[in-house]
Parts: sequence; structure tokens; C-alpha cells
Amino acid sequence: MNRNHFAIASISCWIWIVVVCASANKLQANELQTSDRVQFDAPALAAAHVVKPEVAQEYLATGRCVRIKLPVSVFQRSNLADGQLQYIVIRVVSPYHTMRVVDFSPRTQTYTTVEGHVAVRTSLEDKNQLGAKAAFPPTSAGQLSVDASNQQAIRQEESFNRLPETKLLSSSGTLMRGSGAFFKFLAGPHAVLEGSREVAILAEVSPAWRGDLLHVSVQALGTSAGQHASPVQLGYEQMWTAVHLAGDVHAASAARRYVSTERSLRQLAGEQHKRVVEKALPTVFHKLGAALDIVEPKVSGDYLVEVLFSGRNKFRDHPEMNRLPMDLQVAIQDYWQMRSEFMTLAQPPRAPAAAARNTSRDISAL
Repeated sequence: MNRNHFAIASISCWIWIVVVCASANKLQANELQTSDRVQFDAPALAAAHVVKPEVAQEYLATGRCVRIKLPVSVFQRSNLADGQLQYIVIRVVSPYHTMRVVDFSPRTQTYTTVEGHVAVRTSLEDKNQLGAKAAFPPTSAGQLSVDASNQQAIRQEESFNRLPETKLLSSSGTLMRGSGAFFKFLAGPHAVLEGSREVAILAEVSPAWRGDLLHVSVQALGTSAGQHASPVQLGYEQMWTAVHLAGDVHAASAARRYVSTERSLRQLAGEQHKRVVEKALPTVFHKLGAALDIVEPKVSGDYLVEVLFSGRNKFRDHPEMNRLPMDLQVAIQDYWQMRSEFMTLAQPPRAPAAAARNTSRDISAL
């Protein structure tokens, strides 16, 4: 009997050793893959200022133009080798396609390490040679030989100034058929990317538009240290920026309520992290299977990312939702309700069904 207990204890001990070792290796791998060496920040609230009609006339189609400015901060948590952080990419997108980007700033920029123009000089040399040789028969014991030659050299020189070679410092453009814009900043000659830089978009919105959500994502890319350097992601962050029409008090209040609801959800998720992990892997066999990548956790590790940044509420009536703590479930539903209410500021009022049918007939008749 004691021998059986000893065998069971030994097996349990080995299982725990396997779990601990596998979990440690997995955590170490996750830490190596975690992109937190560079962190980012963007404002949670932003005001959209209406552009004067005479300025926005060339961009307008049916709505009005608003200008939105977003300062984005880059913080380097650890010292990186020179040249390791190569560039950062900022993406600002309207995921519900309620805004159409018609202009953006800053534009594509280049730089050069040469001041002024580059002087270029070329030369061409042409040589003509004429030679003659005369030999006379010997009149005595000696021999007489005469050489005659004529050389003519022509040299042509021309010089001109050439523009120096330029390199890319930043680039920008539109995304998703005009529903967003990207801004790419390279290290440049001084290799400084840390700090704050402002990006701005000029967007066309509907006449009834009063507010919106902008998805801001920032990514830092560079090369790994070592003899064989390879591309590596050094940081990534995605955030919501609640935009409201400047001067609209009610829209600004709705934007602040959304920001407060999102902040409360993030704070509660952080406080409930330990309980969520316990519910995701309730038994030792689940922990062992997850450590060996055999069993999937009952609650995904990035559930909060899916809640915050999905295009729709995937957790409504979802089995994974029932495994979360009750107060966290309530906070998730409150967040989605607030998000849906806030997005009504971006959607134009729907036309009556009869008007929509008439419009369909008119279009089909064209």
C-alpha cells in the first residue's frame, strides 16, 4: 500500500515538474516574443474642427470636412543598440467607414547628408601620333638611324552640378479605400524616434456626423541584436480615440462617457486577471495540456483585446463569456452598450423605406 502511494506521489511529482518546466519555457518564449521594449500612447479624446467651406471645397462630395490632430508618443523602455530601432508605423483608421480621409499630414519627406549640390567633372583625352623612321646603309663601320615623330593631344572637360542622393525620412498615404491613413517614420541620420510627433487627417463626414471612434495602432520595427540580424517587432499597441465635433457639448460628454467606460473595463480586467486564469485552466490536467500546447484554455488569453477591438460583440451569448467572473461579464456588456450608443453620433439618420425604394428605382433606371 505504501509502495502504491509512493508511486502515485512520484508520478504526481513528475507531472508537476513537467508542468512547471513547460510553463517556464512557454513563459520565457512569450517574454522573448513580447513587444514591450518600445511603448506608445495616443490621446483618448480628440476634437474634430470643421474646415471652412472655401478651403474644403476641392475635397467635398456630399458632406463636410473636419480636421483631427493626434499627438502620438514613443517611449523606449530599454537601451537598444545603435540602428536597431529602424522605423515606426502609425495607422489611423475609421473601422466603420464613417469617415473618408481626403488629406493627411505630414507628407512623405526625404533627407540627404550632402549640403548643396554635387559637382561632377568629366574629361576626355584624344591622342594622335605620327612617326617616321629612316635607316641609311653604313658608309663605314658605323650605322645611322633617324626617328621622327609628331604627337597631338586634345582634352575636353565638362562640369555640372547634380542633386545629391536622397533617402526616405517619412512616408504617408491612405488605407482601406480612404477610410484611414498611415504614417511611417524612419530613424534618419540621427537615429532618433523617441518622443512625440503629431499626425493629422482631413476627413469628409456626413452632414449629421457629430462623433466617431478612430482605431489608432502603432508598431515599432527593427533588427535583432547579434551577428545575424533579422527583422523583429519591438513594440505594438492599439488604442481607441473617441472623436467629437468641436463645440458640440453633448457629443463631447458622450465621448467622455465612452472613455470612462473603457477605462473601467480595463481596470476591472486587470484586477480579475488571476481569477480569469483560474477559470481558463481549472484543473491540473488543463494546466498540463496548455503547457504542452495540447489543450486550449477555456478563456482565451487575449479575450480583452477581442472585447475592445472586435467589430461586433463576439461575447454575447458565447460559452466563453459564462466562464468570466460575473462583474466582468456585466462590465463587458456595459462597454458594448456604451460603444453602440456613442457610434450613433457617426451614423447618418436612415431614410424611410419608401424613399429608399424610390431611390433604388431611380438608380436602376440610369
